[in-house]
Amino acid sequence: MNNTIYPTKHSILSDVLAVETTLNTVPGVKKTNLKKSEDLNVIDILDEESVDSILIYQLTENENLLKDSDLNGLKYDSAIDYLFACFKRLHLNRIDAKNSAVTDLDYFQIERLILNYTIVILQINEFTIHGDKKTFINSLIRWNTFDLPDFTVFIQKILLFSKENDDLLSVANSLAGGLIVFYKVENMQMQDKCKKLMEITSPISAHSINFVEEQTRILETGLRLFQTLINQPLFMEVFLQLGTFDPLNFLEKGLSNDSELRKKINMMEKYSILGVLLSTSISSSLNPIIAKAIYNPFVMYEEEHFRQERYIYDELKEINRTLKNIHISTLNLLFEIVDKIIRHSKNTRQVVLKWFATLLNYNKLRTSEHQDPDTLGYCCDSLMINISLLFMKFSSHFIENKFDKIDINYVLQKHALSLQLEDETRMNSEINEWNNLCQKNESNGYEANFITECFFLCTSFLYYGIGGAIVRDSLEERKCKAIKDALEKIEEAVEKQKNNPFAIKFIEVKKAKIEQDYKLSKAKRMAFESFLLNQDISNDIFTFIGGTCKFLLRSIDPSHQYPAKLFANPLLNENDSEFKEKRDDLTYLRNKAPSPFKFYPISIIEGILKYCNVMVRFVYSPMREHSMLQYFIDFTTVILRNNELLSNPHLKSDMVSIVAICSAEQRNHTDANEWYLDEAKPGFMINEIISNPTASEYLLYGLLDFYIQVEKTGGSNEFYDKFNSRYYISMILEQLYKIPHFKQQLIHLALSEQHHKFFTTLIARMLNDLTFLLDESFAGLTEVHNCYLELQKRIRGEQATTDESLEDLRSRLNKAASRAESCCGLANLSMGLFRILTRDIPQCFTIPELVDRLASMLNYNLNMLVGPKCKNLVVKNPQKYKFDPKTLLKDLCSIYINLSNEESFIIAAAKDERSFDANLFEQAIRNLHNRLRLVDTDFAESIRDFVKNVQEEKLIFEQLDVDMSDCPDEFLDPLMYIVMEDPVILPRSRISIDKKTIQQHLLNDPTDPFNRTPLKFEEVIPDVELKAKIDAYKREKARERVAK
Repeated sequence: MNNTIYPTKHSILSDVLAVETTLNTVPGVKKTNLKKSEDLNVIDILDEESVDSILIYQLTENENLLKDSDLNGLKYDSAIDYLFACFKRLHLNRIDAKNSAVTDLDYFQIERLILNYTIVILQINEFTIHGDKKTFINSLIRWNTFDLPDFTVFIQKILLFSKENDDLLSVANSLAGGLIVFYKVENMQMQDKCKKLMEITSPISAHSINFVEEQTRILETGLRLFQTLINQPLFMEVFLQLGTFDPLNFLEKGLSNDSELRKKINMMEKYSILGVLLSTSISSSLNPIIAKAIYNPFVMYEEEHFRQERYIYDELKEINRTLKNIHISTLNLLFEIVDKIIRHSKNTRQVVLKWFATLLNYNKLRTSEHQDPDTLGYCCDSLMINISLLFMKFSSHFIENKFDKIDINYVLQKHALSLQLEDETRMNSEINEWNNLCQKNESNGYEANFITECFFLCTSFLYYGIGGAIVRDSLEERKCKAIKDALEKIEEAVEKQKNNPFAIKFIEVKKAKIEQDYKLSKAKRMAFESFLLNQDISNDIFTFIGGTCKFLLRSIDPSHQYPAKLFANPLLNENDSEFKEKRDDLTYLRNKAPSPFKFYPISIIEGILKYCNVMVRFVYSPMREHSMLQYFIDFTTVILRNNELLSNPHLKSDMVSIVAICSAEQRNHTDANEWYLDEAKPGFMINEIISNPTASEYLLYGLLDFYIQVEKTGGSNEFYDKFNSRYYISMILEQLYKIPHFKQQLIHLALSEQHHKFFTTLIARMLNDLTFLLDESFAGLTEVHNCYLELQKRIRGEQATTDESLEDLRSRLNKAASRAESCCGLANLSMGLFRILTRDIPQCFTIPELVDRLASMLNYNLNMLVGPKCKNLVVKNPQKYKFDPKTLLKDLCSIYINLSNEESFIIAAAKDERSFDANLFEQAIRNLHNRLRLVDTDFAESIRDFVKNVQEEKLIFEQLDVDMSDCPDEFLDPLMYIVMEDPVILPRSRISIDKKTIQQHLLNDPTDPFNRTPLKFEEVIPDVELKAKIDAYKREKARERVAK
């Protein structure tokens, strides 16, 4: 007897809908029994007409639906789970060969009903009693993760059915809105998890790693659901129309940059689907709440703790390693998503790029250092950094090999996708000039290619995105320092109030709050550092930076063929008479700047330098041995060598500081996690410079020229700005001078008649700096000395000699210490340069306009080092202030020896009646030779020979002073009040002055000292008549002396 059970329409529908119409149930299988329903208990045989009623019952009345399980034993978490399970079972029954005999079942009608109710639930969450928007999206995410093939078909059918019913946009909005709700809820739950994680105080990485991995897994499931959605052409048809694509309607405002909208632009990261995904799904380290949680056990440790307890540092490294891998993984997923969107169609690409550009335009205050970032309303670091890195991934496909496809004239066009360039500062052009060119091009129907748009967006995001995060990190650094100072003061207050329990309690409450602020700031800094130390990301960023430098050089190149063909420097003919006359005229240089480079936003360079200035702090800088470093060196060299290219001297200063730090050896402290600069050893940049043809030929001159030009930066702090720049220039020169090629280049430059004025001006600037720095160093050290003595008196309980409070005294000591430290470091480097240059080219330092000042400066500072006032320079731990009196004295004496064969220097030293003292030289010899054994006998004898020659010359001048003591006033220099040797007439004031005096003056100030009109040395007129009178007077006095 055949007992085979043949499928029927009833059995198939029972399986698909997971219902039964009899009270006899299959053991172990839970189905909804329709006999228990008042409305459906009359159904004995299932057919197409009963499906609609059953689905409504399941979704709106059956309270036990989520308690049941299907034939596979899987329970439902929401109505969506049930409908998707019905869809899958329907599909399985349709393809099952055993069901082929059932020909009267309308599978298509059943499917449409299932899809219809799925759409209804997505649009009207209240329709069903089983779940809400969050649980529905969770169900979609789960099936997208574990049953992607069937789920993909399910989504395709939903979108197709909704389009047929003109509900496609509504359904797509529901799906996108559901994803936003999912992330919002997850973020709320994440905050609760963070609070629990912060209860763990032991520095063990496992807890933080588990938390980060779990959180990232959750966030990435949402990303993968969105990826499934955008892979559907029907979803992409309405993507740009989604209410969550541009919830603030900022695209309609174009580039107007509405002030009210700017205040709430950060809402894009909460209500825009792209904003939510790109900000939430980043590595957790850039989320302040997560950062505080995962770094909480480590924030109170300082560097010395990491050195002493290495295992703590290893735990921290493990966390950072995990964050690195997670960030890379998430970025790759985000790139796949954005790449898919951009590639969908030309219109989609243009609108999405405009979305990114507009978002950027409203976030330009991110780089402001003078406003509270929490009150500006701009988007978070997570969103902006993520977008920056995504565009770098796009750029990686063309930045090395296809960069010639970037349109160099892009900035001369105004079009729909362009960035807001009106408010941007340009390399070296005026806004009117740029506007006029853009107006000429308005009617040409310009349309940029994707590579061009991508490149310029990326340069802007580098500055405003990553650069903005760097600014914020620097603000957090200041905040950390300020909080540490506040905590130190609180400790002092506790000590003072130790006998007052009420005060102690109040102070402890305040201290706890301040410590929480410190922990948050420190955690943010540690999190950002973990991002910076992600070598994969940093290498990608510097690859883009190198490519950007290559593009900028190509736009500077007159033939636009770089790097296929190197171009000569300087770009302007420096032998041209007009150039010689106007080389310092900013308007002239601006007019000579090459187009289109002069019109590029200066933020392109600012983004590069802001990032590089941070990365050179780390030993493992991405610049080290990077294949694109040569382009950065080329670009730096060309900018320094051609003053017409860049109007902002501060950016040149940044370039120089980067090269300087990379040119000095970076070495780890012993078993430490930080580095220091060893200026005596060359860094990795030096070898790169040596092998670079452009730098080998032009860098040295560019550095020396900038040393002169940085005298005036145009800023309110320009007097002090120049010292930092010159310090870094001196660091580079010190390393380059050890290389024979550069040494010979500098000596040739110094001795060249063509560059005589240039090099004289350079030495004059160096002399000015060294004079000021030594004065400031000694003044600062004297102040430290006096403050320390006063503090010691008060500690011993002696009578105070000043009325200031102890706090004010310590503040004065700290300021003096800071002043001494910065000036001593700069002075040491400058003195070292003077020593080696006077050794090799002494004749350049003894020209008439310099030699008197040089001799006076040396004599005065020798007096400070070994004279009666030297005891005021005695400080505790002089190395703390970079004060090395032994080396300084030796360098000073070496300069005397280097110049001792120059007659003009001997004469100048002899004429310095105020500071020259032979006894000081003997004291210097006793210190260096007799006591410290720093110099040999030959060195000491050379000093004595010099002093002897000066003393002999001094006798001659003393006699001359006697002879000229009653000379007519017209013989006296009007500025120096000494007898003129070679008087000249100033063309406009018509005043006679000594030739050497006016030469000295014009080295620092190109004006007539008596009426401030412009003056060049070539314009002065020899006063032949007055010189004849002076010479005659001298001869007469000499005859009178002989006659006596």
